[in-house]
Amino acid sequence: MPDTHGPLIGKKLPAFSMLDDEDNIVDNTALLGHWTVLFFYPKDHSFGCTLESCAFRDHHNSFERAGATIYGISTDDARSHAAFRKKHRLPFNLLTDERESLAQALGLKKTLGLLRARATFVLDPSGVIQFTHTSQFGIIGHIRKAREAIHRQQARAGMTDRSSS
Repeated sequence: MPDTHGPLIGKKLPAFSMLDDEDNIVDNTALLGHWTVLFFYPKDHSFGCTLESCAFRDHHNSFERAGATIYGISTDDARSHAAFRKKHRLPFNLLTDERESLAQALGLKKTLGLLRARATFVLDPSGVIQFTHTSQFGIIGHIRKAREAIHRQQARAGMTDRSSS
């Protein structure tokens, strides 16, 4: 079954500028030059979001070996993100989309009108969306499918995992 956000594949990520958990501004130009995984999650410290973020943490090395940078995104503020990141020893930054501007630009919808979207996007080094996965409840699938998408795209481009060079 095609992903809800599949029509975005092949399109550039919309321009954005957000605060991260370290009070730095991150914009779409920071994503250029390397593979990027953006995962949108509903809420810091909630059960499912903790599970998902920690799964990305536990597989961070495999993403890093593939040359990919991970960012988590929710509407929580930078202070909440900093506490969440510290508590769970997350090795990647969390971005705050407080006004949901990037989520809206990507067409992310709330589940049942209540829960913020849980969606993962894989971007190539030129900032083009190469993969999307949307699932509110298939939390762990986001990590596996994002890794597989990066490996598949790199194989097509003749790239290899950095650890094998």
